[in-house]
Amino acid sequence: MRYLALAALLVGCKSNEPPPAPPTTDVVVVAAGAAPQSALRYAVPKGSKTTFELSIDWKVTAGAIESALPTIVTTLELACDDVAPDGSMKLHAKVVDASAHAREGSKVQPGSIADLLAPLKGITMSLTLAPDGRISQPAIEAGAKPLSSQVDQQAKALAASFQQLAMSLPTAAVGAGAKWRTSRKIQQNGMTLTTVTTVDVTSLDAGVVGYTLTSEVHGADQTVTQNGIAVEVKDITGSAQGKGAINLATGVTTGELHFDLRSQMSESGSATPMRLQSDITVR
Repeated sequence: MRYLALAALLVGCKSNEPPPAPPTTDVVVVAAGAAPQSALRYAVPKGSKTTFELSIDWKVTAGAIESALPTIVTTLELACDDVAPDGSMKLHAKVVDASAHAREGSKVQPGSIADLLAPLKGITMSLTLAPDGRISQPAIEAGAKPLSSQVDQQAKALAASFQQLAMSLPTAAVGAGAKWRTSRKIQQNGMTLTTVTTVDVTSLDAGVVGYTLTSEVHGADQTVTQNGIAVEVKDITGSAQGKGAINLATGVTTGELHFDLRSQMSESGSATPMRLQSDITVR
């Protein structure tokens, strides 16, 4: 789930709610795994830089109507500016590139959303990463170029999304074969959701943690705002499956995730079943 909010800025809806507070997390170790065991902690060295690419495919179904977007590819550079005495890392992430690519099954031409993506290039976000994976203080750094209200909103959503990008780590020492469960509240397309994620450690070598994960998603009935129109959202359920690798020395988690979210949306008394599916790859 840690990659989903970043995608939301590209197709998400507006919300009149204030920016979300740092997510509440609860990591419970289900199995400690095999020996040798060690405490997993992020330790990104000062001055280091890592470039990674985020690729997202979206498909939305509203009743009998299906719509798929082109593949959205965002390249980011993550750098560590400083490390505090408690191990917290001051990071900044710069959008190096953002583009759309033709995708089978999508009737939307990549060029039609180029104007939406182009202003994101060069935007830089600052944030603090704690050794246990908690992210705080995400913010857009002041830049030389002014941003339109629409792009500014997208940039702020991008900054807030970094609260979900890092993997929450257990405090207890673990080894290969370990399993832990995390409960987290997130903001997704203006909705407040709760995810319960189970992480299985498939490998542990030189600060790189291989994993698979499954998530259950649910949310209370709520109202969100789309283009100034209040929309009631009910019966929110979803799931996710993924696999990848957490690099504790770079702060970047690579891998793939499939997400499936269902709900009922009502506007002016008319209810429509909705389904949002996304395939997300970070490399």
